[in-house]
Amino acid sequence: QIVDKILVPTNHADAVASNMRKIQDRYYYLPNFVAKETGLDQTSLENFSAMYDYQLEGVAAAIAAHKRGESYILGWQTGIGKGRVVASVMQYARKQGLLPVFVTDRPDLFSSMMEDTYNIGGIKEDGDFVPFVTNNATESSAINLNANIEGFGERKQVQGKSESESAMERMAVRRGRLVDGDKKYDAVFTTYEQMRPNKGLTYRNNFINNIAERAFFILDESHKIGEGKGRNADGTEQLSTGSFLRDAIAASRGALFSSATFSKT
Repeated sequence: QIVDKILVPTNHADAVASNMRKIQDRYYYLPNFVAKETGLDQTSLENFSAMYDYQLEGVAAAIAAHKRGESYILGWQTGIGKGRVVASVMQYARKQGLLPVFVTDRPDLFSSMMEDTYNIGGIKEDGDFVPFVTNNATESSAINLNANIEGFGERKQVQGKSESESAMERMAVRRGRLVDGDKKYDAVFTTYEQMRPNKGLTYRNNFINNIAERAFFILDESHKIGEGKGRNADGTEQLSTGSFLRDAIAASRGALFSSATFSKT
């Protein structure tokens, strides 16, 4: 489906145009800049087979923001392709030697992110990109990460609580990958529900804290981290999913916030 027209709010248009001019003045040819920074094929960016021109600009803007030491908000409306921008920034993080931590609303969206990664060229063969999923699941309940990629075999991560807890205690980030013995993972896929503290930090919370300083957080439906801003009697912020993730992001090497309703927070 071809998107005929992408509109920008009138009071945002000048700022968006000014930012893109600055990025183009500094980095010149955007397909070359994005290809160099993400490892994606430049030709597929030039002919727009990997993404549309406005998506390419979105990727370039997110990368440029990180290089300035800033996070980036991708606040596009639903349905115009935030997923491919998110997937591209994930590839950028990997290229910088950082571990992408993808946080989304529901586990079934993991396979959608794998599909977007495949469509931009971040996955060429099955096994090129293997995320570690924090969810505990049986064979019947585990998400098939390759469900939306034609021709790829089924890929599920089946694990119980004790198995996953032990693995998370052992794991370490080395050269941008999550390593557990001879197992290597290219990203972490989790959900906001998985990050919810339970009267204190859970083993999943501790795992995220342990890897945060070598991580790049990518938050889908990121307005959810604005929730839970209650205060304790001493004025400190109450522990919640939002407060936990905000602290983890502060300790990390970068972040992308993606939400059509980001301004709610």
